[in-house]
Amino acid sequence: MPTAAATKTRGRAAASGTETAAAAGTPAAGTAADQAAAPSTAAGGTAAGGTAVGPDPSVRDRLVAAAAEVFAERGYEGARVQEIVRRAGLSTGAIYTNFRNKADLLLAAVGTAQVDSLFATIELAADAADGLRFAGHELPTARRATRPLLFEAMVAARRDPEVAALLRKRLMKFRSLVAHAIASGQRAGSVASDVDADAAAEFCQALGMGFLLMEAVGLPHTGDTEWRDLIDRLVDSITPEDDKEQNRGQQ
Repeated sequence: MPTAAATKTRGRAAASGTETAAAAGTPAAGTAADQAAAPSTAAGGTAAGGTAVGPDPSVRDRLVAAAAEVFAERGYEGARVQEIVRRAGLSTGAIYTNFRNKADLLLAAVGTAQVDSLFATIELAADAADGLRFAGHELPTARRATRPLLFEAMVAARRDPEVAALLRKRLMKFRSLVAHAIASGQRAGSVASDVDADAAAEFCQALGMGFLLMEAVGLPHTGDTEWRDLIDRLVDSITPEDDKEQNRGQQ
């Protein structure tokens, strides 16, 4: 039979191991409270009667919302799992039921930043040229509330290969969607056929990321009127002459 001293020693070792694993962003066995929370129907596990239950979307959403706040405030390296679950009102076990690690959680948080919103502006416009025009007009203010989170994700990508791979995959998907919209515009005749769709999409992405960096260091915006005039000139340069004449007639 173990002595009381041995039992206390094992308890301290288990608690220390849990804290170390959580700080490193890796799953741990967890405390008794975490172990109890992990299999619950709220975090995903087994319901009464032995029926398997997947992760609760509401729990995942709470974790992602809390993570977005913490990452934006403290950065990826400064963010602690304990702080994220505290803000979400959950236990550490809930994180590892829903996410593989901290990098996976960061990507989910970045997913709330609507980095594809400019693509939606292009896709929903009457034609691709108008979509590019409207998206360009919105660039200075687009996603302003979520720019700190996106910036922190890019900083983290410099030091964490897994974050870099996940973020690169997401950004390349966005670029591909924009290129597809531009190519569709070329087939419809609203964008000049001799424009390289991939290069145009890369240019759009570079502009958006440029505003992200400008915001991070506090560079002022020249002004909406001047910016929109420049965007109109750029879009006109890749618009067929017939469309240019039609646009002038509508102004």
